[in-house]
Amino acid sequence: HHRISPFNVKSVSGQTYNAAFFLVDVQSVIPTPKHRSQAMHSPHRYKWFEAEKKEMASLAEMETYVEELVPADTKTVRPQWVYAVKDGPLFKARLVGDGSKLREGIDFDEKTSPTARKASMLTLVGIATELNMHIHQLDVSTAYLYAKIKDGQVVYLSLPPGYQAYSKPGTNEKVVWRLKKCLYGLPWSGRSFWLHMDFRLKKLGFLPTNGDPCVYVHEG
Repeated sequence: HHRISPFNVKSVSGQTYNAAFFLVDVQSVIPTPKHRSQAMHSPHRYKWFEAEKKEMASLAEMETYVEELVPADTKTVRPQWVYAVKDGPLFKARLVGDGSKLREGIDFDEKTSPTARKASMLTLVGIATELNMHIHQLDVSTAYLYAKIKDGQVVYLSLPPGYQAYSKPGTNEKVVWRLKKCLYGLPWSGRSFWLHMDFRLKKLGFLPTNGDPCVYVHEG
């Protein structure tokens, strides 16, 4: 949708002018596909395909999986593509695992992980403001892929839609991915990434506070 936002502009001489700018919702201009078939039949199919290739390259670079040949009746997690349009426009594709059929206590141990409390964030901003400190914010790209599948846990993923390989001729086998890293969509991925960050931060000398396990303070 297009939205007109009026505002005032004051010149160096002090004179005020009325002005307006347009805010454009790129998703209303470029519809986001709900599934791969829709993406591959859209006018932007080549953009979506390039986004998929970029995601596949990222998964390979992060050593997310290894290909294995397993019996055809082996239980696997179903993969699916999730698409998004960012400002630019930038076409994004993410491969996720459908973890809806995985059961806690059978397929995995635990999925809960803490999140930072709003009060903690406001307190930190208040302290930084009072002490005239700089606040730095960062985003970890493909964050969950830094967390490894724990030892002894075996997770097989069917090959991504559009990238299926053939079954081995003459045998009752199929090619799958055995995951080495936690893919988005798996119930425990968020917890695994938190444990990964907790380990890394402690190695750097940071310790979680008693009031909020997501707020770390350097012990030095």
